Amino acid sequence: MRQIKLAIITMLFTISVSVWAGPEPNQIIWIKNEYKLIRDDLKKYESIRFEVSQESAEGSEGLAYTDANGDIRLIEVSHFGETGKSHTEYYYFKGKPFFVLEESYRYNSHIMITEAHAKDLREDGVVGMEAFDENKTVKNEYRYYFNNGKVLMVLGDKGKDITRRHEYSYVLDDCVRYYNIAKKNISDRIKGTGK
Repeated sequence: MRQIKLAIITMLFTISVSVWAGPEPNQIIWIKNEYKLIRDDLKKYESIRFEVSQESAEGSEGLAYTDANGDIRLIEVSHFGETGKSHTEYYYFKGKPFFVLEESYRYNSHIMITEAHAKDLREDGVVGMEAFDENKTVKNEYRYYFNNGKVLMVLGDKGKDITRRHEYSYVLDDCVRYYNIAKKNISDRIKGTGK
């Protein structure tokens, strides 16, 4: 009986270690190589601007890159706001996302706050008001690695692995949503109904 318990505990430990060990190194290497290939070939791709619904106070824009076969390889989406902006790159292989690079920028103040305006607001009792200063912008970066619609790894600022602590389902949703928007825009353009 004792040997069976020991065998079961050993088996459970082995399974738990393999589950939490992280992605296969070969998958990450493939993703990094495919990312580099797309970046190196970017000038060869056709770029197509597409509209992104108003998801931000100051506007949004999308840009899709297609290879010689007409396959979408990269979609860039930027959202602009009064207190920050974001830029996200979605990388695809045969219509499936494999990597996402998300950069967000948080401004120190509203973009329209000048030094004079900040001074007036401070005099009116607004504590801590300061003028917009691009040099005080805080940048955060996230890297999402996917394989067949499943997250392999998520890296946060300074390359810290945050896979188990970060909510990333919205990233996959965005991959599909922007892919469909870009695909429709490309199809409309081919049919002559696009902008």
